[in-house]
Amino acid sequence: MRIFLIFFVTIVCVLKSHSQQLNHDIGIYTGYASMQTDYGQRYNTASNIDLTAASFSIAHSLYFYELQRSWLGRKDLKNHILLRTSINLETKRDLYHNGKWVNGTGITSTLLRAMKGSVKSYSAGIEIEYHFRDLSDFNSSLGRVRHIISPYISTGVNVINYENTLTSDLGDWTTNEMFLPEKYRLDTAREIGKGNAIGLSLTSGIRFNILRNLDIDTRITLNLYNSDFIDGINADVPENKDNESLTSFKIGIIYRIRDSNGFKCF
Repeated sequence: MRIFLIFFVTIVCVLKSHSQQLNHDIGIYTGYASMQTDYGQRYNTASNIDLTAASFSIAHSLYFYELQRSWLGRKDLKNHILLRTSINLETKRDLYHNGKWVNGTGITSTLLRAMKGSVKSYSAGIEIEYHFRDLSDFNSSLGRVRHIISPYISTGVNVINYENTLTSDLGDWTTNEMFLPEKYRLDTAREIGKGNAIGLSLTSGIRFNILRNLDIDTRITLNLYNSDFIDGINADVPENKDNESLTSFKIGIIYRIRDSNGFKCF
C-alpha cells in the first residue's frame, strides 16, 4: 500500500507544481467490482455476479480550462478534459467454480466443486477524462453553471498489486496434487501468492452538480490486465486463454477546490 501512496502523492505534486493556479478536486468512491477469472464459467453473467467484492477509491482530478496557453493544440479541448489519479482497494473476494461444468457427478466436476480460491488487490492509476460538455460551464464555484449533468469517457493505465490463495475441500493439494483438477496440476498452471500486473482502464460515467462545490459521480470501469495469474491459476487450455479483467461500478462524492493561492506539497 505504501508504494501506491507514494505514487499518488508524487503524481499530484508534480502536476500541481507545474499548474497555473488550476482547479482540482478530491473524490471518495464506493461500489462493487466483478473480476473475470479462470474460476466460474466465462462469459456467464450469473457466474461473474457471484464473484463480486466491495471496491473503494480515493481520486484527485486536475482541470485545465483556465490555462492561459493551450499546450493541447486546440483551444477548446482543454475545457473538456481533466487528469485523474486514483488509489483503489478491492476487498477480498472468494473464488470458486460454478456453471454447468460443476453440476455433474464425475471426478472432474467433484474436483472443480472442491477447488476454492481468493484474491484481494490494491491499484493506483492515472487517466485522461474527456467530458462532452464544457467543464468551465459545469463548475458552480465559478458562478456560471449552464448545466448540472456532465457525461464523460476516460482511458488510462494502472498498476495492480494482488495476493491470491488456492485450497481444496478434499485436502491439502500442496502435498497431493490429485486433489486438483488435472489441468491445474502442472506447476506452470499455478502462481499462488503475491504479484503485480499492469492494466488498461476504460470508463464511462456521469457527474451531477448538486451544490456549489459538490458533485456526485457515477462510473463504470473495465480494467484489462496483462496477466492471467491474478487469480493464481492459468491452465494451458482454450477455456482459460483470456487474461483477467475487472469490471466495477462506483458512486462517489467529489469536492471541487479552486486553487487561487497555488499549491504546496511540503
